[in-house]
Amino acid sequence: MAENSAADTPSRPRWNGDSDAPTEAGSQADHAHLTPHPAARRPAPYWRPGWTLAGTHKSASARKRPISARRALALLVGCATLIAVIYVGAFRHGSTPTAPSPPSATRAIGQTAKDGDFSFVVKGVSCGSAANTVVEKNGETVPATAEECLVTMTITDDTGTSQTYFAGDQYAYDPAGRRFSADATAAESLIEVDDDTRVNPGETITAILPFQILARDTIARLELHDSAFSGGVTVDV
Repeated sequence: MAENSAADTPSRPRWNGDSDAPTEAGSQADHAHLTPHPAARRPAPYWRPGWTLAGTHKSASARKRPISARRALALLVGCATLIAVIYVGAFRHGSTPTAPSPPSATRAIGQTAKDGDFSFVVKGVSCGSAANTVVEKNGETVPATAEECLVTMTITDDTGTSQTYFAGDQYAYDPAGRRFSADATAAESLIEVDDDTRVNPGETITAILPFQILARDTIARLELHDSAFSGGVTVDV
């Protein structure tokens, strides 16, 4: 009876992982009930143009993208802002910005030195204790390691347009080539000429420029400008 009962019972499907899965010695019938391995049902990898055959990385040519319209617009706005800043500074000084050029031919004290709209004539230079006293009387302090040099000159606008004179655009050099800027605040108190004095066509003003240099140093030359953007003119002193 036991043998007939076993023969009448249908065999159940066999699956991967069953403890009673057929071995290599199993029958052909048992192998027919096995399900395929999952790897056999794996779909082919998806592929699109620009991908490598592995389907995981884009090629070098596909990674190169053109500049987007938004980035191009941001670049144009940045350039326009820079140009606007340059022109605002130029109009503050009353001239159109030009590339700075080396100072023109050298002049001497008493000679006319031309730069842009202005003609400068340096009348004299005074350095040392006398210059220190003049500056200190006008409320300025001169350190013990420095001394003042006062440069007296006239500025004439000999063109058909007005121009603004700035004391801060004038420079002095010592024999070693060190550059000193004029003290614009002290210059206003010395002769009551504002740092940003407007000079009309044909008009002449007199200015005294104070330069604070190192003690026992001297001024070798001046570099005078009609604006911050001009090439300048050199005057030996």
